[in-house]
Amino acid sequence: MRRRRALPACALLALLLLAFPVAGAWQTADLPVAAITDGNVWLYALNGQGRRLTNARTGETFNDVIWSPDGSLLTFTGEVEGRQGASLFVASEGGGPLVELVGGLHPMLPVSFTPDSAELVYAQTVPGASTSTSDLVQVYRYSPLAGAAPTPIGTFTAVTACNPPPGPALPGAARLGSEVGSRLTPRYTLAATTFGVLYSANCNNPDLWLMNMNTGATRQLFASVDGVFVARDGTRAVVVMGNTLVFVSSEAGPYTQIVPAARPDQVAFGLPGSREVFYSTRESLGPTPLPEGVGEMLSSVYFQMPVSYHVSIRRFSLETGRDELLYEADAYGIGRMALTPDGETLLFSQTPNADIWLDALAHGDVAADDTEAALRLTPIEVYALSLADGSVRKLGENWNNFALNPAADVTFTPASSLMPVEPTFTPVPLLPTETLPPTLTPPPEGFIQPTLSPSGIGIGLEMRISREVGTLNVRRNPGTGSPVVELMFGGERVTVIDGPQDDLEGFRWWKVTLPSGAVGWVAERVNGIQTLVPPE
Repeated sequence: MRRRRALPACALLALLLLAFPVAGAWQTADLPVAAITDGNVWLYALNGQGRRLTNARTGETFNDVIWSPDGSLLTFTGEVEGRQGASLFVASEGGGPLVELVGGLHPMLPVSFTPDSAELVYAQTVPGASTSTSDLVQVYRYSPLAGAAPTPIGTFTAVTACNPPPGPALPGAARLGSEVGSRLTPRYTLAATTFGVLYSANCNNPDLWLMNMNTGATRQLFASVDGVFVARDGTRAVVVMGNTLVFVSSEAGPYTQIVPAARPDQVAFGLPGSREVFYSTRESLGPTPLPEGVGEMLSSVYFQMPVSYHVSIRRFSLETGRDELLYEADAYGIGRMALTPDGETLLFSQTPNADIWLDALAHGDVAADDTEAALRLTPIEVYALSLADGSVRKLGENWNNFALNPAADVTFTPASSLMPVEPTFTPVPLLPTETLPPTLTPPPEGFIQPTLSPSGIGIGLEMRISREVGTLNVRRNPGTGSPVVELMFGGERVTVIDGPQDDLEGFRWWKVTLPSGAVGWVAERVNGIQTLVPPE
C-alpha cells in the first residue's frame, strides 16, 4: 500500500495534482450546497444557480461530498484515471486547485471529519488480508493541514459478501440507493464523534460498533440497525431500529429510545443543543399501475415491477414529546435532509415515483433496457421546506448526494426567482396541537423504551427466569465457553439491558442486570425452552 504524506498548509493549497480547475474563488454564503451532477462536483446557490468544481473525464466519477463542521473545507471521493481505487480530494473555501489527499479508500466506507474539523477519518483495506467474504479494514485519522502522516486508529473485519439483487434495479431504487444505501449500493457507517468512531461491519445485517479514537479498542453497541445518523457537531447520534429512534450521546449509555408517531426512515438533526430531530417516513401505496404493454417490457429486463410510495417529513422534540407532520407527498423516497444554520429551513432530496419513466416507455420514447434514460427520467430533486409557514420550494434537480455547508449564512432568494413546486407536492401546515399519544409521553433522560424481539424480550424490560428451566447460568460474555458470573433459579427476576447477540453455536444472548447488582449474559433458549419470560 502506498501511503501519501500530508503536505504543509502552504504546499497543500498550492499543489495541483489533477487538472480539475476551480472556476474562481467561491464563498459559503454564495454557494452553500455541494452536490454531484452528471458525475461532477457542483456548488449551488439557493436560487438554483451553480458552478462546476471538477472536470471529470470519461469513466471518472465523484461521490460523497462532505463539508467540515466549520464549513472551511469541502471533501469528496472520486475514481479517476491512473488511480487504483477511490481517492480523497479537498477544496478550500478560498478557491484554488483541488488536492488529492490519499488514495486506495475502501469502496464501501465513507469519509468523516472529526467534530473540531481538524482531522479526517477514513478507511483502507489492509493489503493481503482480504478473503472472498470479508476485508480487514484499517481506520486512519489524518490532519490535512498539519503536515503529519496519517495515524492508524484501529482495525476491524468488514463483511463484503453482500447479497446483490438478481438483476438491475428500477430507477427509483437505484436513485434512492445512491443517496442513502440499499442492497444495490451497500453503505457502511464510518463517522467520527466526540465519544469515538461509529462504524458498521456487515452489509447484509447492518450492525453498529464503536472504536476508541486513541486506543483502537472496539465494542458492539447494537447487533442490528436500520440506519445511523450523526449530528454535524459530533456530539450525538440517532440509530433507527425498526419503528424506534435510539439517541446515543456517550460511549457507555444509557441510551434514550422512543417510539415516534410513524415508522422512521431517514433522520436529520435540529440546531445544536435543541434535542429536536427531523425524520422521514416511507409507506408503500402498492404496485404502480402500468400502461398497456409496459409490464411485458419491464419483465424482460427487471426482476421486479415498480411500486409507488407516499413519503412524509416529521419533527420530533425530546423535550416536549411533540411529533409534528411538516410535509407529505407521493414520491419514492426522501433521501438526505439538512437544516439551515438559522434553523428556519429544512433542505431535503426526494426521488420521484416512476410515472414519468413509465409514460415514456408506453409512448415508445425510451427502451426498457436503456438504464441511463430511466435514471434521467427519475432525477433526484432538492426542495426547501420553510419551518415558519410550511411552504415548499424546489431548488433544483439532479443534485445528487447534496451537502449543505453548516457554516453558511443562508438567506433565501424571493420565491419568484425559484423554481415552483410541482402541483402534486402539497405542503402541509405545521400542526401545533398535535402531540404523541398519552402512552408515548417524552421519556426522562436515560429511559429506554423497550423494543421487543419475537420472543417478547426487549431492552429495558424486567423479566423472570422460567421455572421450566430450573437453573440458568449467567455468563461474563455471550457464549457457552465464557465463565459463569452467577447461577440464577427459576422465578428470579432480571432486567434486560442489551442484546440480542447471536453466537456461532446458534445461541441468542441477552445482557441482564441481576438482583445482586452483577451483570452478565444469558441464553434466550436452553434445550428448546425460553429462559426469560414476563414476570408473574
